[in-house]
Amino acid sequence: MARKRKRSLNNPKLQKRDKILQIIQYSCAILCVVFIAILVKTISDDQVSYESQYRTKQLAEQLANSANATPVPTRAPIATPTSAPTMPTSTAAPDANEQPQQTSEAPANVQGETNILAQFFGNNNPVQTPVPDATPIATGSLDVHGDNKAGDSDDLFAAFFGNENEGEDIINDPFAGNSEQEAIEPQATVEPTPEMTAAPTMAPTATPDMSSRFTKYNSVPPVLQQKFMTADFYYANPDFVGFLTAGVDVQEPVPYCRDNEYYLNHNFYGEEDKAGAAFMDGRNKLWPRTQHIVIHGHNMKNGTVFGSLDDMRKLSNLKKYPTVNFDTLYENGTYVIYAAFNASMNKDDKEFFNLERYDFETEESFDAFIAEIKARSMYNIPVDVAYEDELLTLVTCSYYQDNGRFILFTRRLRPNETVESVTDVMQAAIQLSQH
Repeated sequence: MARKRKRSLNNPKLQKRDKILQIIQYSCAILCVVFIAILVKTISDDQVSYESQYRTKQLAEQLANSANATPVPTRAPIATPTSAPTMPTSTAAPDANEQPQQTSEAPANVQGETNILAQFFGNNNPVQTPVPDATPIATGSLDVHGDNKAGDSDDLFAAFFGNENEGEDIINDPFAGNSEQEAIEPQATVEPTPEMTAAPTMAPTATPDMSSRFTKYNSVPPVLQQKFMTADFYYANPDFVGFLTAGVDVQEPVPYCRDNEYYLNHNFYGEEDKAGAAFMDGRNKLWPRTQHIVIHGHNMKNGTVFGSLDDMRKLSNLKKYPTVNFDTLYENGTYVIYAAFNASMNKDDKEFFNLERYDFETEESFDAFIAEIKARSMYNIPVDVAYEDELLTLVTCSYYQDNGRFILFTRRLRPNETVESVTDVMQAAIQLSQH
């Protein structure tokens, strides 16, 4: 036995074989460790996604059962006056020589500073400087030249050197040179009696249609919906803008961030999560509302976030779930599906579709956008779309194209439409293709 061992130790072939076996053993051990680490990480990520989805389901149930889910807070309407308040008006022509009356609201220190010399040298009838009032009232006569400053300075000098005609107004002409000053007796004027006249009545104006986006968003935003002012929504994440319910099983709180990358790997609560969150495009806004709002979300295999959105590729699901609800901080909204298809986000791909069209300056550009969507839709849906409509589009990953997306297009229900009426219309939809 000792000879065999010694022979194996001295044999180079046996030593090489042993090294190879050791390398294989070490490699297998490392691969096992890596596999276990990946498995643990996957289970951990799925656990975070499931926990987030569970919380989301609870929030959806709370909203459905909440008493505040139905009413939408609105501002109290402002009463529109039908007539202007009646003001007394004078029929007499205004006198150009009327002097504003000294009011009791004039500051006392102004009078004291103006007549200080007269008080010091004993003028029993101090002359007060008129203080202009916002609403002139007819009183005694004014300087014939309409110059108040000349009268003020003359009163001061008269108080200093003595005024032989105390109690009388001395009118000096600043343009008369050395000519003799002429005293003019004040003339008593009769104040005109105000005559009450009826003010013109304002013609009633037509009440604007606040359901139209052309008028609604010109007003101030309504108060925030109280059902979202809780620790589960707005106070859980100030980026919160609304709650989305769509398709077979999409129920997601929707945050907003100017950076469209953050919520790709963070859930609604700000936790790192490969499932991310359903988020509103950073180029959209709620008030005034962007005409075309886009919401993105991952197509997760475990069904979280937008994992069930592509189930709407089945005609049976389209007819069963024809509407989408997106309740924002300001208002509730119900939308009807009018198209759906898969597209590529690669600009050099023939199936590329440009989603980055949010507001339309002209009706022609809007109509061209809708025509392109309907031409590519996998369904023929008898739902029309007009320039006055508000659009909502949901986007998730698709694997039919390179860098593909499944896109669900909806428009807001009009005042004369209901969920029941559009559901009936959707029964006539025809599937044209599978994707």
